[in-house]
Order: sequence, then C-alpha cells, then structure tokens
Amino acid sequence: MGGNTAWERAPAGFDIPHNLAISSGWELPFGKGKQFLTNSNRMVDGLLGGWTMQGILVIRSGRPFTPTVTRDVTNNGIGG
Repeated sequence: MGGNTAWERAPAGFDIPHNLAISSGWELPFGKGKQFLTNSNRMVDGLLGGWTMQGILVIRSGRPFTPTVTRDVTNNGIGG
C-alpha cells in the first residue's frame, strides 16, 4: 500500500521543544589575595580560601516529570 505518508508526522512523546540552561559561578572573596582573610596563615587559607559557588538553572517545556516510589520505603506495609 503505497500511500502518501508526508502528513503522518508528529513530535515524539519525549520531545522537549524549548530548553533554556543558565549556569553561573562565583569565587568567594576569602583567602590569599582576596578581599577577606588576605593575611591569613596557610592552614586558614587552606580551609577557607579558594571556595567557589556554582548554580545551574534549567527551564524546559514538554512533558512533566513526576518521580514516584514503587516500594515500601517506611516499611509500614503500604506501597508497591
């Protein structure tokens, strides 16, 4: 049966048409050469210096994802 299949198209069930990902990083101002604790000793600089904070924001459209637990986590006989 050789029909016209040009119109038989649709997005997949897992299609994500819009995807926005933003990441950022910030070095904390503690330790040698920084704004705070500049003149600290090696131990304090090793513990508190050189830290960074990172963040990732992801915004997507498409099918929602709802995680579920299919076992009895609390061991009370309910679940599964």
